[in-house]
Amino acid sequence: MERRCAGVFVTLILLFMAMVLRIFVLSRSAYYAAVAGGQSSWLLEVDQSRGQIYDCNLKPLTGSETRYVAAVEPSAEAAGALYPVLAEEDREAATHALAGLTPFVIDVTSPEVYAPGVEVFEVQDRVSAGQTAVHLIGYLDSEGKGVTGLEAAFDEYLRSCGGSLSVRYATDTMGQALSSTAPEVVNENYGAGGGVVLTIDREIQQAAEQAAARYFEKGAVVVLDVHTGEIR
Repeated sequence: MERRCAGVFVTLILLFMAMVLRIFVLSRSAYYAAVAGGQSSWLLEVDQSRGQIYDCNLKPLTGSETRYVAAVEPSAEAAGALYPVLAEEDREAATHALAGLTPFVIDVTSPEVYAPGVEVFEVQDRVSAGQTAVHLIGYLDSEGKGVTGLEAAFDEYLRSCGGSLSVRYATDTMGQALSSTAPEVVNENYGAGGGVVLTIDREIQQAAEQAAARYFEKGAVVVLDVHTGEIR
């Protein structure tokens, strides 16, 4: 009888221990699930592109110049690598951004930036210095929408040819990028090359503008192809 009672007691103890172990395993699983659920991602937009405007020889009249942009995870190493390649007017903004937790983008003067959490991209400048046929091409507003010229006339189509370049970071519940997870570069049709082709010739336009600037006080220059009547 005593042996039977002892056996039942041992069995109950084992069942109790198994139940406690099971509860512990389930609680840990719930904890890790909660932690995983608390993780999210941060999509940092680096740049947007727009359909190009080309001359008759498919030479771009827009987006022909580029600049460098850095996507940065704030850290002491990033700060040390960035400051030598920052323009003077950007240093205050960089200092403020580096003091935070959220990844950010900033223009840099060189692609030679080497630090953990810093990615440098070459992006397009829509309008270049000494832009050719600027009176014809027009310009964009602060939201990237065509306001005048061909930019406005073909705005919907040029926007449809555009794309975006972004970096996705895994973040913790505080919004800080997780250094243990590599960021993902997200290229959605950025700089794909679609756009509008004109009849004008870029080199002829440049020559005409240079001559007008040198010799004209007022006036206009029109160059026509005598065989087709197309404006060059």
